[in-house]
Amino acid sequence: MDAGIAEPLLQLLQVKTDQGTMAEAAWTLTYLTAGGEFEQSFVSMGLIPKLVAAMEVLSKQKPHDSAVLTPLIRCLGNICTGPENIVTMATEDGTLLPTIGRLLQSDHRHIKKETLWAVSNMTEVLSVCEQIITLGLLPNIISCLDTTFDIKREAVVCLCNLAYHGATFCQQLIQHGAFPGVISMLKDADPAAVGLVLGFSDMILKNNENGKHLFEEHGGLTLLEPLEYHNNPTIHSQVAEFLETYFYHDADKGS
Repeated sequence: MDAGIAEPLLQLLQVKTDQGTMAEAAWTLTYLTAGGEFEQSFVSMGLIPKLVAAMEVLSKQKPHDSAVLTPLIRCLGNICTGPENIVTMATEDGTLLPTIGRLLQSDHRHIKKETLWAVSNMTEVLSVCEQIITLGLLPNIISCLDTTFDIKREAVVCLCNLAYHGATFCQQLIQHGAFPGVISMLKDADPAAVGLVLGFSDMILKNNENGKHLFEEHGGLTLLEPLEYHNNPTIHSQVAEFLETYFYHDADKGS
């Protein structure tokens, strides 16, 4: 950074640049933005609009070039781990979220995974969540629940962030059919996945009076009860607490 490498790298984030060269520049930028130390410097140099413009053009080209899009998306995700105003800056011209919608439908799994990771950083901001609903991008995220485990996990993180913003978002998630796909992750019995599913379900059940019924209807209780006796202590404790809070507690009161 002291040698002034940033400016020449940013100049290479143009579609007229050879895409192999752009990809190398983008990978270098991902390393430089990963720690957050130079985040504000890059923002002041105009990194965000350059990333957004390059991604918009490349997202419209078919097939998607994962070699160059992957580092561009990751760089965006790195930048969007910063303050809320940075995320707002990235979305303010109205082109980024439609671009993300196209990338979520990509045939390349790396592009889907990186895009979901970037979105998970952005969905901590309420205005971004509102735009996702308004622009009709929620089905694109939910469709990723039908793919491989690693992509599905990233999608659930995004959905958890949406649900965190309250009852209105929880209702949208139910209406668009997110609950069954999220609950199905309990089949994997992965500690991180179980934690995500229970966190998501907890927000749905708290914000929807029909939440318990829906959880049972979509097989949640059937999948959850065997996990109460799982030999992994993390899974065991998470499941036991959830069941006690929403199912066993009511049963005890009734008896």
